[in-house]
Amino acid sequence: MEFTSASANKYLRRLQEEKDRLLRTEQEVSTYVLAEGEAAEPPAYDYGAVREKVAQIDGQARAIRHALHRFKMQTVLPERGITIDEALILLAQLSGRKDRLNSLASCVRYA
Repeated sequence: MEFTSASANKYLRRLQEEKDRLLRTEQEVSTYVLAEGEAAEPPAYDYGAVREKVAQIDGQARAIRHALHRFKMQTVLPERGITIDEALILLAQLSGRKDRLNSLASCVRYA
């Protein structure tokens, strides 16, 4: 499969939503309460099938996340000569500097 960064992130969100849905359903049907004298009619639930599907989702997510990380570490931005990974770190650092400057600027008082 080929993804853009945005479509890979969308796909990862869909995978996580599917996993969450499976786990919620599992939580709801894995246990049940019977009233005294009530016949047992357990809900349809297959532990092995749910675990297998969750493992499959985790494997897909792991592969996509790994590919995204590799892409960010190997793709160089020609204008800057740094990788996307480095650019993301730089962006966070610059944002921190901006916040610090804003903080200092708000402390300036004119007499």
